[in-house]
Amino acid sequence: MLTPAPASHLLIASLFLTLGACAGSAASTLSATQKGAPRVDGSAPRYSTELRAGGALGEGASSLRDRVLIRAREAGQNLVGDARLAELSRSLSNELGAGGRLPSVEVVDFFSHHLGLPSPETHVFLVGVQPPESLEDALDRSLQSYLARERYDRFGLYAFTHEGVDLAIVALIPHLLELAPFPRTLPSTAKSVLSGELREGLRDPELIHLLPDGRSETQKVESHSGRFDQEVDFRAEGIHRLQLTAVQGAQRVPIATLFVAVGVEHPRELERTARRPARKPSHTPHEVEASLLDLLNTVRKERGLEPLERDEALTELARSHSEEMRTAGFLGHSSPTHGDPGERVEAAGVEASLILENIGRGESAEDIHRALLGSPGHRRNLLHPEATKVGVGVVKDGEGGYLATQIFIRPIQSLEHLGARAALIEGINRERQKRGRDKLVGDPNLDRAASEAATAYLENESLSHQDALRMARERTAQLSVTFTRIGSVMTIVSELEEAEDLDSLMVDGPTHIGIGLAQGKRAGMPRGGIVIVAVLGYGR
Repeated sequence: MLTPAPASHLLIASLFLTLGACAGSAASTLSATQKGAPRVDGSAPRYSTELRAGGALGEGASSLRDRVLIRAREAGQNLVGDARLAELSRSLSNELGAGGRLPSVEVVDFFSHHLGLPSPETHVFLVGVQPPESLEDALDRSLQSYLARERYDRFGLYAFTHEGVDLAIVALIPHLLELAPFPRTLPSTAKSVLSGELREGLRDPELIHLLPDGRSETQKVESHSGRFDQEVDFRAEGIHRLQLTAVQGAQRVPIATLFVAVGVEHPRELERTARRPARKPSHTPHEVEASLLDLLNTVRKERGLEPLERDEALTELARSHSEEMRTAGFLGHSSPTHGDPGERVEAAGVEASLILENIGRGESAEDIHRALLGSPGHRRNLLHPEATKVGVGVVKDGEGGYLATQIFIRPIQSLEHLGARAALIEGINRERQKRGRDKLVGDPNLDRAASEAATAYLENESLSHQDALRMARERTAQLSVTFTRIGSVMTIVSELEEAEDLDSLMVDGPTHIGIGLAQGKRAGMPRGGIVIVAVLGYGR
């Protein structure tokens, strides 16, 4: 029988909005528009992915909207205007810092959630020109750059003038699922059902639930043809943070984020430390890296987890990505030249079965770390029990703060040692004894049959799991004088230990075991996956 282990996928999470440069030298002299703490007067009662027709607000917005639609069609993207994204852009226009500086991600999240937008990542950019220069032309240049790097489905924009400079703020999001309306506030503790349908190409959804006390839980979400109905237990008062993720290609990506207030109200005013004006950072990037690593391992220790080992190759890789984001003018996990985190790690010669990446932005290591811990996806990466090594790369962002990339991995377990088979049998027997079962004795003939089947499955992608199991049984046909019957089990794991407690190896009756191990690449297998075929012999 086949017992598939959970496949290791790439989980990536970014902690900032994408900030586009403000075109035009006049913008650098603009005064701030922000006045005090961000606040809202009204708030959406529920989250929804339902499209709200619109998408453009402000002076000359219709011509800018038309330009967006034209450029999107040329890029092969079907962008649709959303009134809530336009309203988000208008709210952000009142929160600009000096020089046309866009507000931080916490401000964007604050307004997004009050508008009932569950998108986990909003890309926002600002363009500005001094008349008679054309705002449409400036928008073209930025938009073409964004559409060349990412795929979006919805947009909203707000056009306005500030101190004689024509400005436009544009917000872009992908539309990754249809989400049934979900309440943002519950009067008391209760259970609610989160329902929706994944976009084509997404699979294996999971829900990360960050409770008010800081504990995090991850639940597998059952889905059928992309549809899901997941019960969520809001068993404590306070603000609950939910993040829905799914696998897209080889990456696990966030697809929705929801903040739910239980027995309390969502704050109408954002409490935050006032962002200081641009200044020279008081610490070097390497000092910030060291602080982030120390903060990371401190919180892991508090949660009873092993500290992560700093890896020099990963550190250089993280630094390179942070530097490329700054110099190439993009903020994201997919480098235009070096690919996604998995491709970058592989190109660096690092073999890993688990790859996770966080990206953050802030004015200090403490700011970045605090924001990461407050985000369900980032928190899971920081506290992932299977990660063993990390690289942290930090650069100055040019605005008085820092850009940080964290890459977490679990190295591939190599089978290039003779003790792997014996160690696995020892682990299986240890578990069998716990369950009151007799120990199994290794048999070289069964080993040979199992090894041939495991190797054949890995090398020949036309072979199915059942083909490999049948092969293992056929190779033992001549052993009928020794055994009354033969059973076979197959699984694919990232670590040998994952196979030690398989229920199919805990059955009564068998007396001998043969183990076949093969490691390599095959479509559908996790990085560094290990094919294990076990042949069980029932003695006479």
